[in-house]
Amino acid sequence: MNPISSRGGAFALALTLLFCATAQATAQEGHKQAQQVPSEQIPVEERNALPSAIPRVEEESAHDHGNHGLDENSLSDSARDDATDHNVPKPLRWLGKFHPPVTHFPIALLTAAALAELLFLRTGSPAYRHALHFCVRIGAAAAVLAALLGWFFAGFRLVDEEWVMTAHRWAGTSVALFSLGLLLLTERLKGDATATAEFRFRAVLFTAAGLVGATGFLGGALLYGLDHYAW
Repeated sequence: MNPISSRGGAFALALTLLFCATAQATAQEGHKQAQQVPSEQIPVEERNALPSAIPRVEEESAHDHGNHGLDENSLSDSARDDATDHNVPKPLRWLGKFHPPVTHFPIALLTAAALAELLFLRTGSPAYRHALHFCVRIGAAAAVLAALLGWFFAGFRLVDEEWVMTAHRWAGTSVALFSLGLLLLTERLKGDATATAEFRFRAVLFTAAGLVGATGFLGGALLYGLDHYAW
């Protein structure tokens, strides 16, 4: 065989292989670019010329990755929170934001007062009655303040869209009223320690302690759901 012909054939074969490799790389690059560019941005004539096997990326402007984890309920709750009653002046709405932290005081103090009375019944130690008087005085004041701030926070209405909110509203208001009655009975108990006065005082005390616990549960259910404590 002629050496010149052999070298020419090898050279032609090398050019052919190089051309094929370049064409394949170019096709793959074009394929990647076609996948990355939304189909709406490609001219009609070029879009029609694309192979049908190339997937066309749909416009994702309507898909917000920042909203992952948010459902319709949470979005509507947020919008509802932003549209809190306009009949509440802005300064009062701002004060209402202190409702959640203030509620810890009546919950703790009225519960502690009930516990102190139970210990007094068990031991007869007057120290527990002194602790009870202190807890009732501070707890009653905190309960009234928490209820007032709650009305500022949720707006002045008798019925809410969610029954849990309505129950929480009126349970908290009841705690404030029971606390005022409890405070009055506690002060009267110092000069009237009859069996009837003691019974009336304890009935109101334990009712207020139960109500404040139920109110706290309903307040937590507004954030975490009624089944938050499910096993």
